[in-house]
Amino acid sequence: MAAALICPVCNAKRDAATGRCPDCGSDLSLLAAFDNQAPRYYSEALVLARDPATIDQAIEKLLVATGLDPQHVASWVVLGKLYGQKEDFERAIAVFSRALGLASGSSEEREKARQGMNKAQQLLERRKQEQDGARAQAGRLANRRLMIRIGAAGLGAWLIMIVVAFYLLRQPPPPPPPPSPVAAVLQRALSAMPSALAPHLRSGQGRDLVAALAAAHITVAPAGNGQVQLQGTVSGLEVKQIIEAIASAVAGPAAVQAGGLEIRDEYMVYTVKRGDCPERIARRLCGTRRRLEEIRAFSPENQQTLQRMSVGSTLKIPKRLLADPNRG
Repeated sequence: MAAALICPVCNAKRDAATGRCPDCGSDLSLLAAFDNQAPRYYSEALVLARDPATIDQAIEKLLVATGLDPQHVASWVVLGKLYGQKEDFERAIAVFSRALGLASGSSEEREKARQGMNKAQQLLERRKQEQDGARAQAGRLANRRLMIRIGAAGLGAWLIMIVVAFYLLRQPPPPPPPPSPVAAVLQRALSAMPSALAPHLRSGQGRDLVAALAAAHITVAPAGNGQVQLQGTVSGLEVKQIIEAIASAVAGPAAVQAGGLEIRDEYMVYTVKRGDCPERIARRLCGTRRRLEEIRAFSPENQQTLQRMSVGSTLKIPKRLLADPNRG
């Protein structure tokens, strides 16, 4: 039903949607046509809202309807429902609030707006709870991975010590000791360690440890008073700790002077190119994308580069991780 028209000439009110003013005879057809634009856009929006593919077009129609007639409560109610279907709950709540402010106390539109607002608030709260739960789960998963890595590193160190001890026990008695027997025995044990460990460590992390130990350049030098000192370079803190633990187990903690080993992890610099992604870089350079976490943990700069992947940024790739150690 069309709203009542007020003649702009004589201020007379009439209910007909077209025709002339009964008092002054002015033509009110254009005014009536403009007054009916909001219901027309509302009706067109209802048709478009039935198809999920045209919901955005329906929203545009309703925005025009509410712009032409801000008091058209039905347009506000349907607009809030469509925002809710698109899971834009904050905007849906704002639109339903506008409808509640315009609707009369006991009208059907007011009840629909109230129900729509309650549902949108519930869904918004549920989404916030799910997001909080997802963040908490991600934190727990990160902590669990860290504990697993720490436990695996500790287990790897103990396994290496056990295998080395077993290997030394199976070796034939050494020839008569040279002037520094402790240094000679320890040098022989460290040199034989990679080949002794290789058959017993088949996991990816185990092979990494064997490769790092084989790449270490260690010499055992007499230090006087029956003590020896380890000298040379290793590729990481974990390798340094393992070598020092094995030396203490073979020669005795009191016989080994600390401080002679240096950590020097050589790396190549890779420049990010257009189309690169972290997994593709790890697979191309290291032979497997499982190296990605080790690349990420190598330096804080690597973490930033892998997060942004900006063209021209650089990554430091440890040479011990490369599929071809001579590359770069």
